Amino acid sequence: MATINQIKKQIETANGRLAKYEKNASMYDVRATKAIERAKKATGKEFDRANYSFVLSDRNEWELKYSIESNLESYYENCKKIQNEKTNIERLTNVLDEMEVESRPSNLIEPLNAAMVEFKSAWFERMMAWFGNYYDNIQKALPEAKSRYNRARRIEDAMSWRYNWNHYLRKITAAVRASAAEIISDKAARMFKVEFLSWKRAEMEETWNGCVAKLASKCEKFGLDESAIKVSKPQVTAKGFQCFLTDGTNRVIDARMIWAAEYSDIVSPHTRYIVTERRK
Repeated sequence: MATINQIKKQIETANGRLAKYEKNASMYDVRATKAIERAKKATGKEFDRANYSFVLSDRNEWELKYSIESNLESYYENCKKIQNEKTNIERLTNVLDEMEVESRPSNLIEPLNAAMVEFKSAWFERMMAWFGNYYDNIQKALPEAKSRYNRARRIEDAMSWRYNWNHYLRKITAAVRASAAEIISDKAARMFKVEFLSWKRAEMEETWNGCVAKLASKCEKFGLDESAIKVSKPQVTAKGFQCFLTDGTNRVIDARMIWAAEYSDIVSPHTRYIVTERRK
């Protein structure tokens, strides 16, 4: 579970990417327009973005056609990235708004923290074990990732002198580099294990506080009388944590935190929150 500061940083980074994509889209749009004007002047033919590929059909017009095609392809690709990034920013903003609401002070946090001492210990132990395995997996995959990245770069360097080298091959090598770069740039690939686990543990302390605040926020939605809260003896199981909250009325709040993705090698384990009301 990401923290509020991490979400803010993600939004800041996403806005930076959005600005870059918008700048690139504008640049390739201008280039495509200029390439069309050059081709019209060179051939004396009339066409536009919709039909240039049919009009420029002669062999000696291939380079003119390719210039238009490559710039339009880059323009449309950046337009797609712009839309994806806007969707991502909207999603992150909604997550941030929800987290900030949930992070406000609550009288439920202290009793929940007291009830979750055993679960917190189990949670930290299992999460640290997962991050230890994650570090080992990244280190194991790192040599092959570096090899794939370098092979893709060598292919690109060897073909860079060719103006018209296959754009599908360009996409393949770019995808290979991006996939390998995810592993190479991971902090587990750039830190010693002790250092990595120490950093993760510090991060988890903040994450834990967010988990308790989120559970408290979900409990508050049932209008509990916080001055009369009592928490039953909690249960810690292989699936997670469960406790019952009462406030002296004829109902009980069943609060649970459930493990998710614990056995995944890639997806970080996280918790799901289930809070229900039961009438006595």
